[in-house]
Amino acid sequence: DAAEDLRNRIFYHLTKMGPTFFKKNPVGEIMSVMVNDVQSFRNAIGQGVLVFVDGVVILSVILQLMIYLNPGWTWKTLILLPLVPFLIQKITKVIFKSYKDQQDKLAELSGTAQELVAGIRVIKSFAQEENRLSAYNQFSKKYELSCNQTARWDSLFMPIMEFGVTSGSVILLFVGTADVLSGVATIGTFIAFQRYIRKMVWPMTALGLGFSQYQKGMASFTRIKEVLLEQSDIPDNGTEVLEEFQSLEVKNLSFQYPDGNSQVLKNTNFKIQAGEHIGIVGPVGSGK
Repeated sequence: DAAEDLRNRIFYHLTKMGPTFFKKNPVGEIMSVMVNDVQSFRNAIGQGVLVFVDGVVILSVILQLMIYLNPGWTWKTLILLPLVPFLIQKITKVIFKSYKDQQDKLAELSGTAQELVAGIRVIKSFAQEENRLSAYNQFSKKYELSCNQTARWDSLFMPIMEFGVTSGSVILLFVGTADVLSGVATIGTFIAFQRYIRKMVWPMTALGLGFSQYQKGMASFTRIKEVLLEQSDIPDNGTEVLEEFQSLEVKNLSFQYPDGNSQVLKNTNFKIQAGEHIGIVGPVGSGK
């Protein structure tokens, strides 16, 4: 399964990342990428591709039958269809941007929820329930607004896709009626042609669904790729294979936090033998 493989790759990549990465990326946001964004990408390459191919196949068959019945009616009733790709190009760009913003807001909401649950004892100890609830509601409201924005743009996709087809039924009334009355075409041909036009609504809908899910999937994949392309601040470049631990010696170890003003460890030295226990004590921020 593609989703399983992608989640495993993300998790394996996270195990190699250093403290700096997790400091700037909340756990809730990482969980949102692993769960929501991976599922969205899975829908795009799975259901989205399947629906899109289904629409293309049905559309090609129906189009050939319409040309066989009456080539003149075909190009006249579908004359507005070439406008659809240009409209789709505009709307898909907006959907991509809007959905990525929606996923970013969901990540913020997930991160806030994770921090609140993890720190619930502290929140209750200092009676900060109302303040934290107010802050959480703000993130929830932002996510709601971004979802509504995406839904508004997404709701325009189907009407645009069906516009070039459904307008063909109206055009057929004008171009086909005269041919039927003059005897150039039979009433049976007219009815069959009109039925084929109606049957084109689903293929165009399928294309719209496929394009929409593709854009959402690509927006999610952009967020996934950002995580996978992050480089660890503590790269594992060693080539030695540790078969058995005997001792660990640290010489002249110094460390300073990325946003710190001074070193919390300076020229630290110690050695630990296998089976020994060592305790490290000190105040908060001392570098334990």
